[in-house]
Amino acid sequence: MKQMGITATLGEASSLVPIWLAVPMAGVVMLAAAAHILTLRHGTMDHRRKSIRTAVAWLTLITAPLLAVAFSIATTDQPKIFILSWLGVMVLVSVILVLALSDSLVTGREVRTKLRTLQQQQRQMVREACARLMQEQTGQDAHGETTT
Repeated sequence: MKQMGITATLGEASSLVPIWLAVPMAGVVMLAAAAHILTLRHGTMDHRRKSIRTAVAWLTLITAPLLAVAFSIATTDQPKIFILSWLGVMVLVSVILVLALSDSLVTGREVRTKLRTLQQQQRQMVREACARLMQEQTGQDAHGETTT
């Protein structure tokens, strides 16, 4: 009995997306990632968040053309190129997802810290306003002494 390969069972392998579509799309993604990197340089955000987002943008610059290759050039007729390109895409996308998760955790921690600070400031302002109101109504200062 003769063994049939992938191309014999599936017919002639073709790319998933035409190259004329994949390459311009990858170019647009790469331009957006490059613009993001340039924008991050001038941002005023936390150093950790800026580092994570810069790393994600650089990885996106690498992933976009590799994804274009995987979608438009790599076919099952060339199993080595097909497997390596899709394996590379999966690894890079996984790293990007892990970095995005860490960015969201760092951002959440920063938001909670700022929220606590704002709540403390708000409580202090309310205490000061109450003390002033009491002083105006009773004619006494915060220590109970009468003012004129």
